[in-house]
Amino acid sequence: MIRPGWQLAWRSDDTGIEVHEQRMPGYVRARVSGQPNGPGAVVWAEEDGRVVFIGIDRPAIGARLLELPRGGAEAEDADAVATARRELLEETGLRAGEVALVGTIWPDSGLLADSVAVVRAHDLAAGGVAEFPDLRWLTADEIDSAVASGEIRDGITLSAIALVRARR
Repeated sequence: MIRPGWQLAWRSDDTGIEVHEQRMPGYVRARVSGQPNGPGAVVWAEEDGRVVFIGIDRPAIGARLLELPRGGAEAEDADAVATARRELLEETGLRAGEVALVGTIWPDSGLLADSVAVVRAHDLAAGGVAEFPDLRWLTADEIDSAVASGEIRDGITLSAIALVRARR
C-alpha cells in the first residue's frame, strides 16, 4: 500500500521490487518494497539447545556470513508462519513440527517498507534436500562468539536473535 505523499519512481516487473519517492523541500525521500505477497520470515529453529544457521555467500557485500534461514512470502503462503515453514524446509531440508510467531522486525525502517516475521520452530525432522548445505548448529555462547567475531552481522539475523532472546 502506498501511503499519501509517495509516488512510484521505479518498478521491476521481473522481481516485484518497487521504489517510491516523497519529494520534500530540499530533499527526496525514498522507500523500497519488494514483498507483494506479504511479509518475509526469518526462522529461529532450535533443537536440544542449538539453533541452525546457514553459511551463505552475500555478493552484494562481498562476504560469507552465518544467517538464520529466511525468505520472502510466496503467493501460496497463507501467512508468515507458512512462509517460515516453507523457507526452513527449502533452505535447510528441515521440517518443523511446532512453530510460533515471535514478532515483527523492519530490517531498515529508513529505506525498506517491508517487514519480516520472526518465527520460532521446534520439533525438527529431516524433510528434504537443503538448498544451502553449509548448516551450522550453534549454542547460545557460540552465537555470541559469532556475533562478536563478525561471522553473524546481517541486520535481519541480529534483530531476530535480539527479539527471540528478549521474549523468552
